[in-house]
Amino acid sequence: MKYLAYAAIFIAAYSVSARKMHNGPKIVTDSSKTCQYAVARDWTQDSVRTGVSSSPDNEVTVVVQEAGHGQLFEDVKKNARLKMSPLKIIQDTDKRYWYVYRELADGDDSPDTHWYVAVLGNGHVCTAQITFKSAIGDSLIRRIVQTIKPVK
Repeated sequence: MKYLAYAAIFIAAYSVSARKMHNGPKIVTDSSKTCQYAVARDWTQDSVRTGVSSSPDNEVTVVVQEAGHGQLFEDVKKNARLKMSPLKIIQDTDKRYWYVYRELADGDDSPDTHWYVAVLGNGHVCTAQITFKSAIGDSLIRRIVQTIKPVK
């Protein structure tokens, strides 16, 4: 019975979050207006670092930026692997590179999950780092990842 109650709470929370995303998402762009992603309207966007936003409960943070004008996608992927060693590759295609990594500052008991995403499009490579509490699950974060792209 306890599990049914937890499942009901999770589904209700997910439904509210999904509705907020579908009722007109907030588009967040990096400072160069080159890369973007979408989050729910109630997320807070950093006033100094424009490509950074956080969920209302501060359980999720997303940072997006252009990898550097003219950088090749394969070079971006290689540099990311050197800085943030992949624990698990989620997607590796000719247009999207997405993996789980461990933040060196995290302790063994850290509840945080870290994802790195690089997306190629329109001659630009957009990169994102997403940190979220493992307990919230990853379905919402996966939807955000699918919105990461260069501005048209």
